[in-house]
Amino acid sequence: SQKYSESKKKLTYENLLEFGKDYFSPVNIIISVVSKSSPENIYKYFSNFTSDKNTQLFSGLGYANKYKSITKPVKIDLKDGGEQAYLYFGFQKIIDEKEKPALKALSLLLSNNIIFNIREKQGLAYRVSAGINTIENKAMFYINMGTRPENVKKIIPQFSNLFKTEFADGITQGKLKRAVNMYLGRMMFLRLSSINQAYYLGHSLYFYNDINYDNEFLTALKNVTLKEVKTVAEKYLKVENPVEVYIR
Repeated sequence: SQKYSESKKKLTYENLLEFGKDYFSPVNIIISVVSKSSPENIYKYFSNFTSDKNTQLFSGLGYANKYKSITKPVKIDLKDGGEQAYLYFGFQKIIDEKEKPALKALSLLLSNNIIFNIREKQGLAYRVSAGINTIENKAMFYINMGTRPENVKKIIPQFSNLFKTEFADGITQGKLKRAVNMYLGRMMFLRLSSINQAYYLGHSLYFYNDINYDNEFLTALKNVTLKEVKTVAEKYLKVENPVEVYIR
């Protein structure tokens, strides 16, 4: 919420209780129930759920995903002499909602390519994640990794070169189909149980105000075309205003 978005309060027990009264109020809760009972019987368990007079209610989501707008380069370089270095490189693009399925497919392909390059081919990291995260009308293209300090000077100059429009030239129908099918297979496995299905329905309603969002997005991803993926790659794979956070 706006109340805590830029909070300067110190972390104390009293402040934590105040925070809890806001964020754990019934107005911010969606409960997904898996049961053989009828909805009418289930409702009875929650008929007095909002009667707690000590709970402070406020409008809006208790937790909302947001990206701040990045309009200039950001660089943080901390050197503490640790045994492990942690590196983040990313950049933001403004996107259209209709491009999200194609961007997800591009993210899968980028992730495979970057991780193979850094971890398997060069052996510069045991743990590395990469790809594209989208929230509302913003997309963050990123690499997040841990490595030994002696690898830092070698890997940092490579980051910007891993996001090039030329990447589109190497995308084939076969690569796209394999990446999407592997991802959809994992997602379908996660949704086999009734409990997990209930979770994704609740998640869709809470964050997107549409209980069908999860299913519709996966269907759209399945139907993404090679042309659509190439188009977003050529449109967005240009590093601008990079965010660099290096702790070494």
